[in-house]
Amino acid sequence: RFGYSSQSPNAQLFPQGLSDLVWLKLIYPSGFQAFIHLCWFNPDKQRRLCVAGSQGTLIFDELAASPLTLQRGNLEQVEQYFIPAGQSSEALALEPAEPLQQVCDHFLDCIAHDRPSEISSGWVGAKLVQILSALTASLNQGGQVVNVP
Repeated sequence: RFGYSSQSPNAQLFPQGLSDLVWLKLIYPSGFQAFIHLCWFNPDKQRRLCVAGSQGTLIFDELAASPLTLQRGNLEQVEQYFIPAGQSSEALALEPAEPLQQVCDHFLDCIAHDRPSEISSGWVGAKLVQILSALTASLNQGGQVVNVP
């Protein structure tokens, strides 16, 4: 959805060989990086996405009372430590919806209006399969970076 695909994904299993705890790092040609932590065995189920940038951090937490939050603030350096300063948190309005229903509605709308989909085209699916294949190769190589063609 960012208009470009991951160039250098890598993934690591902890402990080695157990596909329970996985850390993923996706590096994009623009320098954008995504870090993903997956743990299937953890009893504390979470579905959270954080997007951090220079204006703050946008947090989507599907299980929270207020699922969309914007946190602002900065870090001040005190000796060798960084201390949060000027922190504020704002709950943003988000209409409740089922994600699968939204994707299906989008798909049907694209068909009805004869327009290509930005999120569910065959090209997007093929690129996703390439990224997943590279991540699998990285896992099999002990976390080495694997470039996506």
